[in-house]
Amino acid sequence: MKKLAIIILCVFNILSAIAQVGIGTSTPNSNVNLEISSTTQGILFPRITSAQRDLISNPAEGLTIFNTTINCIQTNTGTTAVPNWKCFAGHPSSNGTAVVSAYTCSTASAGTLTPSTVVSGVTQTITATVTSVGTYSIATSANGVTFVGSGPFAGTGAQNIVLTATGTPTASGSNTFTLNTTPNCSFTRTTEVYVASVTSTTGRIWMDRNLGGSQVATAFNDALSYGDLYQWGRGADGHQLRTSATTSSLSSNDVPGHGNFITTSGSGDWRSPANTSLWQGVNGINNPCPYGFRLPTKAEWDIEIASWGSVNQAGAFASPLKLTSAGFRQTNGVLNNDNVWADYWSSTINNNQSVIMNFHSTGGGTLNSYDRAWGFSCRCIKN
Repeated sequence: MKKLAIIILCVFNILSAIAQVGIGTSTPNSNVNLEISSTTQGILFPRITSAQRDLISNPAEGLTIFNTTINCIQTNTGTTAVPNWKCFAGHPSSNGTAVVSAYTCSTASAGTLTPSTVVSGVTQTITATVTSVGTYSIATSANGVTFVGSGPFAGTGAQNIVLTATGTPTASGSNTFTLNTTPNCSFTRTTEVYVASVTSTTGRIWMDRNLGGSQVATAFNDALSYGDLYQWGRGADGHQLRTSATTSSLSSNDVPGHGNFITTSGSGDWRSPANTSLWQGVNGINNPCPYGFRLPTKAEWDIEIASWGSVNQAGAFASPLKLTSAGFRQTNGVLNNDNVWADYWSSTINNNQSVIMNFHSTGGGTLNSYDRAWGFSCRCIKN
């Protein structure tokens, strides 16, 4: 401190003795008292936090610091008694003239995002901690949707901002929106596909039809509601269609890269080596269900079966799920037993096989294990 005081005293003594002082130049501008010239160095202002700045007693008008809390050069544009610290123009804390030390992005949200549907009535409320009043202009984009908000801050402290969404979501799923501010924060919004659903007597929410079915079943043998027949663990790549071509070439990848039904003659699995995580939960690698839905577990099928009036074809159709006897596709690719048998996959693994729920005209409701190359029906449950 003593050295700093001596330096400052020397500078002021020099300034009082001569008209101009040049550092790095012998010809300082005639309009200034001090000119510093350099092509390799700069001026370093005192670096202090907001808390340290606020402890300065009676800061002079025009006093300048570098605020390490919000990373900007600040000048007291107020008075000694009532200081008003403002960042130099261009500081990006709010993309305006206001200075913000922090943002909270999860204050509130409203509205629903739907794929391929123009956004309407969707907002996200965030909270800004304002240290210097002024204007703000905030924007963030993802998945074809942009949230924007702009205006003035009338006061300091916690101030809410309502960001309004525009655009059209391009896909379903969760997306992260990051503010174009410093400091920034992020929020997540989910784009959901409308899924026709039904609540069973157990209280669980299911799709109201089989995957691929065009309508809710009107009878146990309603062909329009049969839907597709999936090999366990595969996505909706076309293989599930009842008319898809076949191939005997096993896949070494989770996604075979074609829409053929893969036939087997001994391995029991369309993939080699097998991967048992493909249909595990909503985040399963090849989960074929709509966003927010997944394949049920064995335990969940057990609970549903116990709620039926009779454990057979009639009881399954009489349940709120209106399950149909859609038949199956054998590992050789041959369709069989529609109108008679029903087999529904679960996500549960049993050694080298996966568990199914099946029924027929006189019985069923059993949970057996089958090779994953079989083609069976899928009914999705909400996560």
